[in-house]
Amino acid sequence: MFEIKKLTEDIWFWENVFDNPKEIIDEVKNQNNLWNESLRQNGDLFGKEISINSDNFEKIYKKIKSAISICFLKYLDEKNYKRNDYYLIDSGFLIREQSGFFDGISDHTDIYFKDGFKGVQIIPEFTILCYFNDDFVGGELTLSDNDLIVTPKPGSIIILPKNTTHGVNNILSGSRYMTWTFAISKQDFNDYIII
Repeated sequence: MFEIKKLTEDIWFWENVFDNPKEIIDEVKNQNNLWNESLRQNGDLFGKEISINSDNFEKIYKKIKSAISICFLKYLDEKNYKRNDYYLIDSGFLIREQSGFFDGISDHTDIYFKDGFKGVQIIPEFTILCYFNDDFVGGELTLSDNDLIVTPKPGSIIILPKNTTHGVNNILSGSRYMTWTFAISKQDFNDYIII
């Protein structure tokens, strides 16, 4: 379990983080009343999202939180970064479904919006991506600055350092399920607790 592949010195990819990632998707997939359309800042449809937190899906929430925490803390320890210098955003997780003919996500670097798109903008120190399935065509993670293309695997986690340019290729068929969170420097952000 928890097999690490270091794609670069700073971009790490874990496989087999979850015993059965399909179980997570199966549990949330049929909760139609809890799924919402996800919109880009410009209002274009981005996919569908379901909020996972300790109130509605406690078991799944704890499983995702634990896996992300283990990988992130291992990353910090091996890179000799101080754990107390970073906060993982712990406001629940959004599992995003992006389906066939999804037009991808162009290259970008991440910004965390505290309190939504109109809130304070913070550049995260790390982006942490978590994938639950691979029964789709397309949807690869592109890391253009590093000339890398990563095919998501069920139960995998990728950590990207600050300002890593990344995107997502078009999804040609099937549905891609993933979630993400950010690690913020303590200096930039002091309203959340580390998980």
